[in-house]
Amino acid sequence: MYNRPLIYYLFFMIVGSVTFLISLKSSTLSVVFIFLIIVPFFFTLDYKKFFFINICFLLLGMICFNLYFNVQLSKEEWFRVSEKKMGVFTANFKGRKIYLCGNTGGLKEGMKIYVQGEYVKNVDYEKGIIGKFFVKNYYVKKVDMIYKMHVFKENLYKKYTEILEKDKSSIIMALCCGDSKYLSYDKKKDYAKLGIVHVLCVSGFHISIVYKMLEKIFKEKIGAVATFIYVVFTGMKASALRAYTMIVICKFSKKLYKKYDALSAISLAAIILLSIRPYYILDIGFNLSFLATFGILLYSRKVSRYLYKLPSFLNESISISLSAQVFTLPYIAFTINDVSISFLMGNIFLMPMYSISIVLGNLSIIFVYFRRIFNGICYILYTVLTAIQGGNEILLVLSPPLLKLNEYYAVALLMFYLHYVLIKKSMKEELTI
Repeated sequence: MYNRPLIYYLFFMIVGSVTFLISLKSSTLSVVFIFLIIVPFFFTLDYKKFFFINICFLLLGMICFNLYFNVQLSKEEWFRVSEKKMGVFTANFKGRKIYLCGNTGGLKEGMKIYVQGEYVKNVDYEKGIIGKFFVKNYYVKKVDMIYKMHVFKENLYKKYTEILEKDKSSIIMALCCGDSKYLSYDKKKDYAKLGIVHVLCVSGFHISIVYKMLEKIFKEKIGAVATFIYVVFTGMKASALRAYTMIVICKFSKKLYKKYDALSAISLAAIILLSIRPYYILDIGFNLSFLATFGILLYSRKVSRYLYKLPSFLNESISISLSAQVFTLPYIAFTINDVSISFLMGNIFLMPMYSISIVLGNLSIIFVYFRRIFNGICYILYTVLTAIQGGNEILLVLSPPLLKLNEYYAVALLMFYLHYVLIKKSMKEELTI
């Protein structure tokens, strides 16, 4: 317990966040919830100081939620336009998300604007929205680096379409730029059916590939800085930030003469992200990313031992895919309700080709202003993407429909896990007697 305190700090920070959300419905229920957690924990601890440290993280979870959502805006404020979806603009205000309504004509993603209007508090805890700002007038600040990144991505998409066509260009934009707005709804459904929808957003899978590539080109520190720029470029998604934080901790823990512990690293990454964006506790992408990583860290090696007769590349792919499902499956049953049975086929046969596409796609971004090199990379990329699309079509034909789950399946899975842990523990105790 005391060897990995960050895991407990994260747990109590989550408890604090959940308590805040429960208190919105019932303050009495929130108090009962806290006591059900902290009382057993207090009486089972020998080191009471550790208990009070955890209580501090519980309070931190509540405070972060309160500071994020309880904010007042004046009639004139600075905003950063972050996204346009279904005709509605979402902006960033001091790290918080807010909808822009009214006079929004001419706004573009990435713009920093000075806005005059009226603020109406209308909280959406799940999406991290603090309210709506009804714009009367706005003035665009001088073009800065963030806006240039958005313009660069738009121009990049146009360049891709000249060689790769729109269909393939939309895939590479999602893979390498974290921009899935060019993908059709049907295409996203196909990826969900294949169980590889995570490849469409810049996740830990992408960041690890990009970092390894940059580390080989540059030195370790420069590679880390360049990877952070890439994380910003792709929209600073939760899964990307999680992966980057873990990479930085892993690479620089040796500098501090500390042993790297992956479970502590992922816990620290979650604490940092929840401190900045507490609403992530309700974000499906955030939770799936962390739950999958926890499953991989805890069970991939164990699964791998049972598959020792398989070739190494198959062993690794299957063990990672199966272990990632351990914690994500109950969560999906509670939330999304649809599970792909074809995730093994998708990860074994398609992910290697997607890895090649990510490397080639990012190389094309680096050499975008060197026309001959860019065109040469895109022609190779065209071949790879054609092979991927062919593989997608074959697997879609072979794939069964999505499995429908609900809360009862989720509870059943959790009960099964609990029984498995208890039985395994009792068997160990019998062997030691």
